Amino acid sequence: MKFLGFQIPNYTFPGVTNDRLFDHVAMLANTAERAGVDLERHCEAVGRDPRTIVKTRLGSLIIGKTDAEAERLYEQLLNRPGVNRDWARAGFIVGGPDRVAEQARTFLDAGLDGLIFNMPHMEDPEAIALAGETLARLRQPAAAR
Repeated sequence: MKFLGFQIPNYTFPGVTNDRLFDHVAMLANTAERAGVDLERHCEAVGRDPRTIVKTRLGSLIIGKTDAEAERLYEQLLNRPGVNRDWARAGFIVGGPDRVAEQARTFLDAGLDGLIFNMPHMEDPEAIALAGETLARLRQPAAAR
């Protein structure tokens, strides 16, 4: 699916039903597009080249050996007291290595220079290693950015 110039891969967002998927993707794309337009407009107003600004996204990551394992961990998190499910849907990348890489790549392809993650299950050293291995494959040499 292509939307607002973004190529949207075929994957699901945790907690977003198929009938709401387009709305969710549209919200993400509109937010990213508005942020980029606002940044360029602001830079123009102050005489700064927007390419000199490193653009990143802070989000949360739950990674498992499989999508099912990650979804199980995500559901456990959603059931904690005080968790805002709507916020969690918008802020999390959840899945096995392939799904995480695909979702992360979407943000990078949209123009972000980097991704910053917190990991709610950081007590699991295997998950931290898996995240590092998975996300390291997405690196580009600085000259290619």
